Amino acid sequence: MEEKVFIKNSKGLKLASIIHYPDRKKQYPAIIILHGFIGYKEEEHLERLAKTLEQNGFAAIRFDVSGSGESEGVFEKDYLMSNYLKDIKSVYDYLRTLKFVDKDKIGVVGHSMGGLLSIIFASMQPEVKVCVSISSPTMIINADWVKAAVGQWEQVGYFLSRTSRNDDVIKVPFSFIVDSHKFSALDYVPKLHCPFLIVIGLADDVVSPEDTRKIFEAANEPKELVEISEAGHDYKKYPVLIKKVNEKVLAFLKKYC
Repeated sequence: MEEKVFIKNSKGLKLASIIHYPDRKKQYPAIIILHGFIGYKEEEHLERLAKTLEQNGFAAIRFDVSGSGESEGVFEKDYLMSNYLKDIKSVYDYLRTLKFVDKDKIGVVGHSMGGLLSIIFASMQPEVKVCVSISSPTMIINADWVKAAVGQWEQVGYFLSRTSRNDDVIKVPFSFIVDSHKFSALDYVPKLHCPFLIVIGLADDVVSPEDTRKIFEAANEPKELVEISEAGHDYKKYPVLIKKVNEKVLAFLKKYC
């Protein structure tokens, strides 16, 4: 089953969310799915993961961070990693109110920036059962494309980016980068004590596989590393690769949830 819901965040803004669940007759482990930089909840890799989880006895929720997609807020003001982190907590708290969710088995899965935030959130929320990070940089500033753009970004005051949701051009203010400096996976992953999976695409030319591998090396056990030779950062554009990544994620979640 699939249902659209609107969850109030800590600022009172409504987060547009889609929740998946097999039925309301039993309790299921639940997984929060996080999109990456200027991503959105309808991206194919996120939607297919949510449906795969539903078909395999999980509840799952995907949502637009405040200020983007169908969620309330102003992009230029609300689209910050600090706010995204608070939004995850709002979604987590919402899941805990649902009778069909096993409150002791809530996990988090994220791609790219969402993968970085999955680590941070799970390290700050010890009740989180399991954490999966796909193609995460150690810091936003360490992503190859950010390194190339950050100088002009600071000089101009914003970065122009085209969203794949509706092909609009948006201005990402430099304040996003300033805020992102607060968050390094290498500061948080040693505090992570739930089972941890990290997925690396060896063809990734946006986030260096070597940068992502540093996160795995700094993590505690139990941890698992999956490397997919043909997957790039844009694996979400290729159904065959989405299926391959999702199969690895599902197997890990089944093992630990």
